[in-house]
Amino acid sequence: MNPEFLRRLAAEFAIIFVGVVLAFQFENWRESRQDRERETESLQALAQDFETNREILRITTASQEETMDAMGLWLGATSGAGAGVPLDSLGSVFPVAISWYGEEIVSGAFDALIGSGDIGLVRDAALRRRLADFYGIVESGFEDHDDEMNTLALIVDLTKVQLGPLLAPTGVVSTRRADTDTLVVRDLLATPGLHGLLAWKSVLSRNRIARLRWLAAHADTIAGMLPPPAEPVSASGS
Repeated sequence: MNPEFLRRLAAEFAIIFVGVVLAFQFENWRESRQDRERETESLQALAQDFETNREILRITTASQEETMDAMGLWLGATSGAGAGVPLDSLGSVFPVAISWYGEEIVSGAFDALIGSGDIGLVRDAALRRRLADFYGIVESGFEDHDDEMNTLALIVDLTKVQLGPLLAPTGVVSTRRADTDTLVVRDLLATPGLHGLLAWKSVLSRNRIARLRWLAAHADTIAGMLPPPAEPVSASGS
């Protein structure tokens, strides 16, 4: 075979081979760049969600702590330790004592990553584990929730007659008065079984606060692993 022809054939083959390799490299670079852009967008969305979640957990925990303080006053009054608390003041405290607060966590960005199968775009393996742990705990719910709701239902059923006056709005048009609260509170303090139910609810509420604090600590850690949330763009584009 003609050596010159072989050289030309080899040169043409080399050019084609190099072209194919370069095309593959360019395509891989383009896909990698798109993946990094999508990762950046996902991390920004996660950062926005966790800015919201941290505020939700802060407010929810503070509200639950108020409930715990109110229950402490009532349990103290029932046991005699809170004898110095005015009875009409306890009337305002009781509805707070039998309330509860559960977190409403935002999960849109994480759900989108899982639903699309793009969670692998997040290259930080530690961040992926933290996100999975956090949302796994959120999804599992509060372990003692049903027990707390059943206890609360028993308390409400036991005190539904007294709750009416205590929940009446205060103000000019209201019939609620301090002496009314005092009579109602005396009745509540003498209600059989109420102390035990409130004591058990206090235990369950304390467990709820522990869960909220765990979630808040992990939300803070995750937020520290994410970029700062993107500043919202104004309608004028300025």
